[in-house]
Amino acid sequence: MFNRLPRCDRRNSLRAMALGMCVGLGMVSLAWAEGSRTLYPSTYPTSGGTCANTFNRGCRANLDLQPGNRYVGKIHRRTFLYVYAEAGEYVLLGSSNRTTGGDILVYNPQDFGTPGDETLPASADFSCASSTPPAGSFGGGTLGQLSSRAQELAGPHSADGSATVTGGFAPCAYRAPATGIYGVQFMPATSGNTNLNADIFNPLPSTSTVAAWDVTVRATASSLSDLHGRLFTYAWLGFTGVNNRPVYSRHDYVTLDGYRYSQALAGLDPNGFALYANRLGFLDNGQPLYKGVRGSDSFVTNLAPGLSAQRPEFPIFFSSVAPSAPHAAEVDKVLSALRIPLTPQSPSLSATTFTGRPPSGVLRTVPGAGGTFRLSIAGASTFQIVVSRDGVDFSPANTANAVITDIAATGTQDVPWDGNDAAGNPFPASATPYAYRAFARGGEIHLPMIDTENNGDGTSTATATFGGGPTITKLNGPQAGNNTVYFDDRGYVTRSGTLVGQLNGTLCPSSPPPASNPAQALGGADSTLVHGASPQLYRWWPPGANANADCAATGGWGDAKGLDLWTYVTSPAANGQLWIDPLLRDTAASLFVPAAARPGTLVQGRLAFVNRGTDMATGLQYSLTLDRSCADTVVSFANLPTGASAACVDTLGQGRYVFSGFPATLAGGASVLGADPAAPMAFSYTAPAGGSVTAIALVAGASSDDVPANNSATGTTVISPVDLETTASAPLTALAGESVTVLASFSNMSGTPASPWTPTIAIGAALNCPFGVQLASAPPGVTMVGFDTATCAVSLSGLPPTLADGQILSLSFSYQAPALGQVPVTTTVATPGDVHTGNNSATATTTIAVVNMAISLSGMPLQAISGQPYSGTFSCTNAGLLDAVGGTRCAIDSGLPPGLSQTGCLLNGAAWVAGDTVPAGAAVICSVSGTPVTVGPMVMVASTAAAGDAILSDNTATQGLAVLPAQSIPTLSKSAALALAALLLLVAARLRYRRGKI
Repeated sequence: MFNRLPRCDRRNSLRAMALGMCVGLGMVSLAWAEGSRTLYPSTYPTSGGTCANTFNRGCRANLDLQPGNRYVGKIHRRTFLYVYAEAGEYVLLGSSNRTTGGDILVYNPQDFGTPGDETLPASADFSCASSTPPAGSFGGGTLGQLSSRAQELAGPHSADGSATVTGGFAPCAYRAPATGIYGVQFMPATSGNTNLNADIFNPLPSTSTVAAWDVTVRATASSLSDLHGRLFTYAWLGFTGVNNRPVYSRHDYVTLDGYRYSQALAGLDPNGFALYANRLGFLDNGQPLYKGVRGSDSFVTNLAPGLSAQRPEFPIFFSSVAPSAPHAAEVDKVLSALRIPLTPQSPSLSATTFTGRPPSGVLRTVPGAGGTFRLSIAGASTFQIVVSRDGVDFSPANTANAVITDIAATGTQDVPWDGNDAAGNPFPASATPYAYRAFARGGEIHLPMIDTENNGDGTSTATATFGGGPTITKLNGPQAGNNTVYFDDRGYVTRSGTLVGQLNGTLCPSSPPPASNPAQALGGADSTLVHGASPQLYRWWPPGANANADCAATGGWGDAKGLDLWTYVTSPAANGQLWIDPLLRDTAASLFVPAAARPGTLVQGRLAFVNRGTDMATGLQYSLTLDRSCADTVVSFANLPTGASAACVDTLGQGRYVFSGFPATLAGGASVLGADPAAPMAFSYTAPAGGSVTAIALVAGASSDDVPANNSATGTTVISPVDLETTASAPLTALAGESVTVLASFSNMSGTPASPWTPTIAIGAALNCPFGVQLASAPPGVTMVGFDTATCAVSLSGLPPTLADGQILSLSFSYQAPALGQVPVTTTVATPGDVHTGNNSATATTTIAVVNMAISLSGMPLQAISGQPYSGTFSCTNAGLLDAVGGTRCAIDSGLPPGLSQTGCLLNGAAWVAGDTVPAGAAVICSVSGTPVTVGPMVMVASTAAAGDAILSDNTATQGLAVLPAQSIPTLSKSAALALAALLLLVAARLRYRRGKI
């Protein structure tokens, strides 16, 4: 076996069934060809009979073909398939809908639009129903009719019909005219069933789905040898018809950084649903949410303000993508065509530091002020920092800890922390330091389950015989074989201030429907625990109906929700400490507003007022001011304190909302709490037609304040019809001559498609461009067509004409590091109407790491006196980024006057001699001392050296040294001595006179 089987519990009373499920999951990759028989192979767990409304066998989720609606506003309810074929190969096709008019269409390699929301080309290059197929292809008549379970399992005869398989079917087949990735669209039947039976054994034609379907690639028209691993999609849209139809199919995924995963469903019980994968899952104002989302209907739309779903971006395969699979070479061909690396890079985090916000400094901050972590990251997609409350428990599930998770950039990255724990409370002052721990995470994959009502049977975990899951297995990389997954189904507060469910409680505002058990696994869960007795179920919940409404009491927990599930590969931890010092007096305001908003949409922000000090603050007054008049932009407030209100007063064209009913006194550490203490105070307004809106929250009136600067907080929202963002990422350092990989990304999080849009990428500084610039990874169809060696601009072709809302395009490039200097990577993006330009450009710079010894004589005095002691120092500093490990020296070679000599050198206070290592950034300090015995000008010449020193211009230094003769003390004549004495007496008398007047 090339893939480890899931562990199964054979102690269960239905262990035979569980074993059948287990074998089915493990053996999916041994199925012939690709398509529905890959999802539902001969080993699929069934016990005969029909499927409808049964809990003791697996059922079929038909491939959904109902265009017009989109799950989470992003995924089109029409599964579109991709298949890689080389010139002259054959794509063989079959469908259970062909018996009643359902066609199968093939499109030549081209831009199919946004993954998961593809646009069908105006015409197909091959139609299975056409009796006049292209030359060398086979279509028309009854070809492609797949009418039974036996035919589904047996697979297709040869394309030309010259060779047959026992029990197989006669396919239609398209001869690939060129090597590339083709599009395949199955069509519904023109007549037949509208109600599905989800029966494994009786795949019926359907006017809305397709039950049995096949896409097989073979080398020649007469071949019966299947080329597995060629078929994939970006979003799996399934439809069982009703609930109580558990599904056990397996789906394999590959991340853009080359990590491979399998996902084995374990009794998932949806109706219509969507599965897909990407880097970030759901987003909160453009940042990873790491939570589930609630919608208002079966398509999970109308999310809370600021929440959205990232679009699908990882390919989903129907055959195993394990590197040890027999067809691994075929999978690698597809990944190479998609520009996905075949060997993933392990994530690393080399350093982390913390600097508090003013008035604090390095390693220190004050309650509620927070600060900035600085990370050095490589090979990662995200990172996580946990500040432990007790220094022992670093669990991200502990709400007393601070948890910061965000998108990672290669190189040095500054990460802000607001000073609060996961529950929103400030970390208190402490005489002892707080410990923090940081990880970089590579291969991160989010696997949302959209509108999947149920995940198992039974009324409790004690009665459930299957459910939970799915099982996620890492197939490559340093943690291959690992089954750990993470999820968080608890309630939360969005960045813009909406309480979704109960904070750190249930995701729904009341107990029904019954929530998942356990509610979170932020510390990781073993995803193989999906069969057997109740202790072995993970993320199970009691079954419910398909209510298609938000948190309906009759609905299953997954109904009208998007439930996130993720996993990743972690770097070794980087640890550190920080101190939080007490403050006596400090009232502070804080504010969050979105950076950009579309005209006419609801803009929501949150505000807070707190006493960070230990002393009581009295006489407090609170306000929120917008740079728009009261009538121009009307603000509404939510969750103000009980009985509180806000009145707007126009002041110089600004609308100042003064709060009444707020506490005039705040005890030390206390905050202004809304009517619901678990939720923040929020404000909202309708975005104007253009311009920007700046909001200022202010707390005033305290008699004294140690940090008056934080009594106000300001945030600006730019009103823009569309908002594109670009990021650039590059390693902080590189060695001369090595291959360097840099990243550029372009994203559209505004909710409006951007067309046209213009990205630019430059690698290097003008007239100093690196050599060997190549495209390393890119979206399908994107190629690099040129690199301007004068301007360093990259030219690309194949970019989609429209950047869809929620879409993120990432590209990576490699180049040969030059011998010296720096290589910046600069990206820009533009589209008509984007007036939020602050995120439209980015730069990341790589410095070439070299040894660079430099000498300085600045510590040597310029004059010496013959016969008198003299001392001075000179230094040799390694100003490079690499340690000098051989051939080192630091000396004055000539020009020291007789009597002076170099007496020794120190490095960090320890003795150093020529040949010893000089670490990067370190300085050798050498001393010169003695008594000069000659007179006259001298010119000192000093030098330093090291093996591999890349910059020789600063390896020598010269400085003059004047040795002066000793001056004898002059003698005075008798008359001169008397005159001097009289003068001194006169000065003394005058000083006494002035002192008396004072």
